[in-house]
Parts: sequence; structure tokens; C-alpha cells
Amino acid sequence: MILNPSAVSGVLKDNPVHLDMLETARLLGIDFCVNMVQNAQGQPLGIFAGEMEAAHLKGIEFLRLIFGMKLSHSANIYLVTPGAPLNIDLYQSIKALVALTPVVKENDTIIFYSKCTEGINSEDMMAPFKGAPSLEAVVKTVTENYRIQMDHALLLCKLYQKGAGIIACSSNIEPGAFADLRMTTAESVDQAIKTAIKRCEAGAVKPALAIIPTPQRLVLGNR
Repeated sequence: MILNPSAVSGVLKDNPVHLDMLETARLLGIDFCVNMVQNAQGQPLGIFAGEMEAAHLKGIEFLRLIFGMKLSHSANIYLVTPGAPLNIDLYQSIKALVALTPVVKENDTIIFYSKCTEGINSEDMMAPFKGAPSLEAVVKTVTENYRIQMDHALLLCKLYQKGAGIIACSSNIEPGAFADLRMTTAESVDQAIKTAIKRCEAGAVKPALAIIPTPQRLVLGNR
């Protein structure tokens, strides 16, 4: 279900995750629903209450108005960081990468920076990648031996299936761990940008950089 192309943040139409949750809610029979849109500090920006589906759709409309972002140009290099509190470890930080799934395309490069002060914090996320010869092997391991934090392994596979590459920067994660996740590494963001630019030039493509801090707090799309 997660690997379905329509199963991305900000998409309701044909999204199997949304449809599954909606079906479950209808079976339960919810009489009254309250939705709240918050800012990064957890403060309420809007509250939408009433009939379940109508209130939910109004909340989504408001959310897109506040947090929706259409990229003004077609980038081929993305610089992202999850920010606090998700930069506490790699498992949480991955959410910043997942948020780019709707906009990245083949041969794009994502530069991913996070402190990861507590390290990886998820052996379950790492396990399917270790020794896997292909993305298909990663997916097979997850589907046959699923544990709760393996969802991030599937979400990374979905990003890779779009043909994007990732350069990771974090002094608290060993390069070998990033290599297991099919990421290359750089000692600094500056070095990563230079590497990404060289990749573009090698493919005779003009570099176009988009800097998107905390993309997991946005609903991203292309114009």
C-alpha cells in the first residue's frame, strides 16, 4: 500500500492509505469530528469540526493554503534538513527525505543534512538494506518480515524508485551506515553541493538548486 504512487502526503485521490482509513472511519460510524491544524510549535492555527468528511476536507483546504508550496522552477538538486526535534536521530530525520517524494524526478540529487545527535535509533529500518542486492530485495524482506519501524525502509525505496540519489551529511552517523542505505556521504554541505553540481555537469544538465528546510512541514508540489 505504501509503495503505491498515489500514497504520498497531500494526495487524497486514489490514495490507498487515505481510502483505507476513510473506509475504517465509516465502518466505525463517527458522528462528530474535530480536526486541528498546528504550527511547528504545536499551536493551533485552525480548528474544523462537524460531519467527519466535510470537516476533514475543510481542514485540508486550510492546510494547503498555509503550508502548500509549489516549486517555482524545476530543481535537480534539493538541499533539505529536518530541523528540531526530528534531527535527534536518523530514523526521525528520514521524514525530510520522504517529503520530497512528490517532486523529485530521475537523476535528481538530494543533499540531506541532519545532526542525528542520538545516532540511528532504528535497527529495524537498517536491517532490510544490509546485504540487499536490489531495492526489490529490500521490499521483499520488509513484506515478509515486517516490524513497525521498517515502514521507513519502504518509504526510502519509493524515493529511490523515482531515480533520485542522496548525499548525506552527518558527523554522528558512520559513512558505512549511510552506504547501507544506498546514500553517498560528504563531509560538509558545501562539498555535497559541489558534488551535486558536478553530477549535473557530467550529464550536460544545468544545475538548479532548491533549498527546502523542514520539508516534512510542507505540502510540496511542482507548478
